[in-house]
Amino acid sequence: MSETLIYFNDKLFKEKEAPELILDRGLFFGDGVFESLRSIRGKTLGLKDHLQRLFEGMKVLQIEPVWTENAIENLIQNITNESGFEECYVRITITRGKWLGSIPPIVSSKPNLIILCRKFLPFREELYERGFRTITLSIRRNETSPLSRIKSLNYLDNILGRMLALEKGVDEGIFLNTQGLLTEGTASNLFLLRDKTLVTPPVEDGVLPGITRKIVIEKASGLGLKIEMKSIRPENIFLFDEAFLTNSLMGIVPWVHSDGQDIGTGKPGAMTQKIRSLYENLFKI
Repeated sequence: MSETLIYFNDKLFKEKEAPELILDRGLFFGDGVFESLRSIRGKTLGLKDHLQRLFEGMKVLQIEPVWTENAIENLIQNITNESGFEECYVRITITRGKWLGSIPPIVSSKPNLIILCRKFLPFREELYERGFRTITLSIRRNETSPLSRIKSLNYLDNILGRMLALEKGVDEGIFLNTQGLLTEGTASNLFLLRDKTLVTPPVEDGVLPGITRKIVIEKASGLGLKIEMKSIRPENIFLFDEAFLTNSLMGIVPWVHSDGQDIGTGKPGAMTQKIRSLYENLFKI
């Protein structure tokens, strides 16, 4: 009798006996969404916003959720408590489930949920003291794609961009969109400051609506800052006094150098430091 066989790491499986994730659509097609979070003493900053974005991503990909946001929130709380780590890195991944033979999900199985909790390894303090140096990448962010606004498992542009940045001896790569406008880093949103005005590219330019980005936008007025979400050309970076990058793991990191040229003084700015302190204090509330 003929039978589907799967070879995996020196072992041959019959399909029904193979580990479930071998045939997962996340592995075959990057068909899924994820979130990365930082939890300190059981407090996960922006958790509800992360889960809302996760579910928005599933909606875009038409993955029918079989869990509620509250159910996943409770799972995360239980897992971080059970881990015993004071400070955790949490990764939530949801895939469409088992690949059943067709590329479009004409027939799909139950989605898979994976939650990883490991000890959080903080970024070196010297990076915050020195600031990030970046290059502008030749890879373009496609602002017309719905994938630019969700955290999908199709992450290879970001990986290739970061690899190129590291090869060039800098910390991060910055994407332009198809119109040549600034969007974001490979794993960060960007902000530029001049005359008490904090500027960040709009989501419509191909920007992931980052959770730390959202927090900065909400808290900026408390520091006497005006927020503008407007398109920025890369050559205009150097008209600003200071800049910083954000994500949920590194928080707020100064951005001091782009494509071989200093931004502002080429050193972390005073307002960037204030915003970083404000953000870190949110974990203590």
